[in-house]
Amino acid sequence: MLLLVLLLLATHTGILVSSSAKKSSINLTLKKSLVSKWTLPKNFIFVHVPKCAGSSFLAMARDMTTAANADIAWYPNNESHSWNAPGCLQGKSLKHVTHCGFHDLYGCFHDRKEMRNVSEYLPYNWHRDQDTRFVTVLREPVERVISEFFWWRRTCHHFIGVISNKLKVLTQFLQGDHVEGKYWQDELCKMAQALPDVSPNSIAKWVSSPFNNGANRMTKQFAMHSEKYESSADSCLAFSADRQAEFWPKMYNLDYEEGLEDAINNDTAFVYKTIHTIEMNFDFVAIQEQLQSSLRLLQYHLNIPQNTVYQDEVEKYKIHKKKGNTKNADIAKSDPNLRAVIQRHNRLDVILFEHFSSLFNETIRQVFGV
Repeated sequence: MLLLVLLLLATHTGILVSSSAKKSSINLTLKKSLVSKWTLPKNFIFVHVPKCAGSSFLAMARDMTTAANADIAWYPNNESHSWNAPGCLQGKSLKHVTHCGFHDLYGCFHDRKEMRNVSEYLPYNWHRDQDTRFVTVLREPVERVISEFFWWRRTCHHFIGVISNKLKVLTQFLQGDHVEGKYWQDELCKMAQALPDVSPNSIAKWVSSPFNNGANRMTKQFAMHSEKYESSADSCLAFSADRQAEFWPKMYNLDYEEGLEDAINNDTAFVYKTIHTIEMNFDFVAIQEQLQSSLRLLQYHLNIPQNTVYQDEVEKYKIHKKKGNTKNADIAKSDPNLRAVIQRHNRLDVILFEHFSSLFNETIRQVFGV
C-alpha cells in the first residue's frame, strides 16, 4: 500500500500508527524503509497552512523543478498566490478562496463540474491523465501559533477600526455581515482592543480564549470530513470563520462558549484520522524549521542533481524571517510558561507535527546518512 512519502519517505514507505487514545504522542514503527526516486510526471496541489512559510517553500520548490525541467505541474501555478485556489468555489472568482484545506481542494479536483472552472487556471504542463497528489509544509506548533497571534492582532485591528479607517469593512463587521478576510470569530477579533500589548501574558490569554478558532489549525486544515464538498460556497471551510461557526458546533454538538475548541483539542481520534489522510494523499510534507533539508530531499526524490540546494534563497528567507520577528515575539517564544499554554491548547497539532517531524528526520538519516 502506498503510504506517504512525507517530505520524507518515498511512496513505498510503510508506517504504523498507534490508535491508542491514552497516549499523548504517536509511537512510530517504520515497518520498512524503501526510499526511492519518484516516477514522473506528477501533478501537485499545494495545501498552504497559514504561518508555515508556505509561500517561501512553494516558490523555491517551483523554481527548483522549473530550472531542472522536471516534469512537475504545480497548483496553484506561479501566477497565483500560494494560498489561493483559483477556479475552486464561486466559479472563476478568487474572492474569499484562500487557504483552502485538503477537504476543499480534494473536492474541487474530484468534482467534474468544478474542474471545468479550474481548468483555465491549471499550468500548461498539467497532466490530465495523471492522478493529483498533494504537497504541504508544517511548522512547529508554538512558533506557528505565535506567528498567527501577530497576524491576528494586525488583521483584527483593521476590522474594528483601531488602525484602519476602512468604514465599509468596519460597518460590515459591526453589522455581522460577511467580511472578506474574516478568518477568526468576532469575539476573538474584539480582543485586539483588550490586549494592547504583545507580552507573553497577552498571548496566553488569546491562546486560551474559548473563541480561538485558530487552535489546532494544521490538523483542521488537513482533515477530510464526511460532509459533502460544497462547490457553491463562497469560502473554504478550513479558513472561513463563518463556515467554521456552522460546521464545528454541529460536529461536536457544542458552541464555542460551551467548550467547543476544548472538545476538538481532546479528540485524539481526530488527529489520528488526519494523519492517515495525509499519509494516503500527500507525497511530500516539508518541515519549515528544516527548509534547506526539505528542498534537498525534494531534489532527491525528483532525481535532480544535488549540486544546488538553493542556499541563497534559503538564506534570503532566513534574513526576511529574522527582520519580521519583533523583540517581543522573540521573548514570547522563549517563555516556557507560554510554550506550555500553547502546547496544551494545540495538543492535536503537537501530535501531528511530532509524527511527521520524526518521520522526516528518519528519512533524512536514511537518504543522506546524517
